[in-house]
This record gives sequence, structure tokens and C-alpha cells, in this order.
Amino acid sequence: MKTDRPDTAPPDAQDPEEAQAVVEKESVEAGHGRRRVLGMGAAATPFVLTLMNRPALGNECTHSALLSGNGSTSARRDPNACFRQELGRLNGAASQQSSALSGQLANAQLAGDTAEVTRLQGAIAGVQSSNAASVSALRARYRSYPGFNG
Repeated sequence: MKTDRPDTAPPDAQDPEEAQAVVEKESVEAGHGRRRVLGMGAAATPFVLTLMNRPALGNECTHSALLSGNGSTSARRDPNACFRQELGRLNGAASQQSSALSGQLANAQLAGDTAEVTRLQGAIAGVQSSNAASVSALRARYRSYPGFNG
């Protein structure tokens, strides 16, 4: 039985250096393919995000989004909902600070430290005043958005 192939083993079986070169060439070709697929995926990302028609970072309460006249997404861009969301964050932070100070105030009252009691009462009043100013500024900022009634 005669074949067209010579009776020698493949080159990669004869020479270890040649075998290493073949393996490296195959891995480089596989690497190019992986990079090509990753590149296509990276190139498609902006297109997919555009088709979704939503902000890439999920923030729908941006100045631009709230002033947009796009009626198809107006339910998502409700300035009242955005205001309540920001208001909740402001009030939550102020409440957390006031609670911490109130705990310290109770301890100072139990210890009879009048100077510390006075200082902590002032600090609590400062947190409340600062929060009231932040809420007023937030309300003033949202008044410019169409549909805001807060």
C-alpha cells in the first residue's frame, strides 16, 4: 500500500524547536481570534446601549433627561420622582447624623456634662439647619423642570 506522503514523521515530531514554533503560531492565531471577538463586542456596546435608549449608568434624573421633551420616556423622567429620590437621600443622611449626635447627647446628659450637652444640641441644630437649606436648594433647582409640583 503506497501513499503520497513520505515515510517521515511530521516535522513537529522530529524537531522540538520546530514543534514549539508550530505551537506558538497556533496560539498566536487563536489569540488573534479572541481579540477580534472581544473587539467586536466592545465596538457593539455603544450601539446596544443606544438601542436601549436609557442612560448608560442608569441615572435618569440628570438635568438633560429632565428637560428632554421626549414623550415616550416621560414616565421614567418624572421630576417629582427624582426629587423624592434625592430628598430621601438628603433626609436619610441628616437623620443618620442626628441619631448619632442624639446618642452622644443622651450619654452627656447622663454624665451631667453641661458643656458637652450644649455643644451637641448646637451640633444637632446645625445638622437640621443644614438639611433644611439643602432641601430648599433642591426644591429651587427642581422648580425649573416641567411637570414638577413639589
